[in-house]
Amino acid sequence: TILCLSIPVVVLMASAMGSNLNIGLRHVLPVYPFVYIAMGWIAGYGWMRWRGSAGFVTAGCLVLLAGETLAVFPNYISFFDFAAGGSRNGINLLADSNLDWGQDLPLLAQWQRENPDSLLYLSYFGLTDPLYYGIRYVPLAGGYQFDKNPALPSAPGVVAVSASNLQGIIPHPQVDSFYETLRQLRPINVLGGSIYLYRWPPQSSDFISRVGTRGD
Repeated sequence: TILCLSIPVVVLMASAMGSNLNIGLRHVLPVYPFVYIAMGWIAGYGWMRWRGSAGFVTAGCLVLLAGETLAVFPNYISFFDFAAGGSRNGINLLADSNLDWGQDLPLLAQWQRENPDSLLYLSYFGLTDPLYYGIRYVPLAGGYQFDKNPALPSAPGVVAVSASNLQGIIPHPQVDSFYETLRQLRPINVLGGSIYLYRWPPQSSDFISRVGTRGD
């Protein structure tokens, strides 16, 4: 049983890791069924060996899984469990379509309705026009490809940046230093796990320690 479950995983992972393709977690999705079967086999083996204690542990894991899954509804694209540091730590683990498809514009529109007096700068990763959701914003350089006259912040406000842009997935030499500054800041909010909000200009208390993570 162990060989049947482990050999395909080793072969698939070796193939994926040896490839020059790096465009998403989808390339290792065939590994998942073997992992799920292994988890079921381990639970069944534990039940035969330890009975009550194994059942308690299995039930606890199922309750924990259900709880954290329901807690992040409907933001499943950017979902990471507590062992991985939660959704706020996803930016340190994965990138691009594994994390950010530009899916959280509705949450940004809601945030703006709740904070109508804040000047909003936006660097958005995606193909949907933010104006479709009624978002009023100043476009940032390196953001939405159809924005006209993007620039850097020139007045106090709030900077909203999609995770993929914050990570520097697409290099923009003229603004990379600006995004590097943002990566050193503590966000005032994270919308759905993929849009990070920062106060601008930053205050000294906004900067995080080098030993911290971007999502702290």
